[in-house]
Amino acid sequence: MLIFSFLPHEIPSKLKVISFGIIPNLGFWFGAATYMPQYYRWYTRKFSKNVWHELLGRIHLNAMTTRNLVVGFASYLVWEEGYGFEEIAPPLAAYAALLGLYWTYHPVLFHLRWYSLSLVHVLATTATAAVTTNMFWKVSKPAGLLMAPFLVYLAYASYLNTICALCLDDDCFLDV
Repeated sequence: MLIFSFLPHEIPSKLKVISFGIIPNLGFWFGAATYMPQYYRWYTRKFSKNVWHELLGRIHLNAMTTRNLVVGFASYLVWEEGYGFEEIAPPLAAYAALLGLYWTYHPVLFHLRWYSLSLVHVLATTATAAVTTNMFWKVSKPAGLLMAPFLVYLAYASYLNTICALCLDDDCFLDV
């Protein structure tokens, strides 16, 4: 896989684990630096009326970074536990596609503000994550289980996107 080609097997294990954990966060951190001010204005205005939403909004960045580290560790398990390139290439290719979709989701929602496209985008990301989780499960059961928080997050993001895409009054949209 091109995304993982810079990690030869001779690298010490700890460095590989760290590298795989950081990879899913790179695009997220870059995107977060640009969309977080808009996100917090929108989130607190639209969803802070509910205590549960307010709590999720406060821990969002830390929870997403931690979740991304866990997803990266899942990819590391697939890399290490796979039996040859033929077995690990399809799951890691699906994972690379997942990262591409995930890294572009927030800019579509917060910069383009194209809510119907954002809904389609998050649903495609969710489907890709489900396929990736299944493929990870076949190579390493712990890796498949570690993908569960990511699927939960995507279900929550799909819920929020549905609210924005299907809301009929102008007050629902991101006018921050």
